[in-house]
Amino acid sequence: MCGRNSALVRARIEGTFLNVCKVCAKLGEVLKGETPQVQKKEPKIEILEIMPDFADKIRSAREDKKLTRKELAEKLREKEKVIARIEKGMRPTRQIAEKLEKVLGISLFYEEKTQKLQPVKTEAMTIGDIVEIRMKKKA
Repeated sequence: MCGRNSALVRARIEGTFLNVCKVCAKLGEVLKGETPQVQKKEPKIEILEIMPDFADKIRSAREDKKLTRKELAEKLREKEKVIARIEKGMRPTRQIAEKLEKVLGISLFYEEKTQKLQPVKTEAMTIGDIVEIRMKKKA
């Protein structure tokens, strides 16, 4: 009820059976038996990839804002050498890339499309397998 994820117990509160923490269980009747397991929500996985032309994009945006590397480094609280290396092609950390996006008003990431992998047969292919593959290509 309160949202705590620790030490849940089964309780009947106002006629409803709930998995609640020990503090909330006092609002009703604690039931004896198995203690429920906390079901954690799996985090949403978002695969972001940095754009291949990030170095040119960063340099162009910095020049458009008429900033020197030193001025940009000060705004980002990074070393000027780091900015120089990034503009020459060194991949920035996610944290630095996000700061660059914010300060320069650009987008450096794109969502990577993941493909579903087809199961691979470990045994030798048959003529039927080849026919099936060709039929799929024609469709």
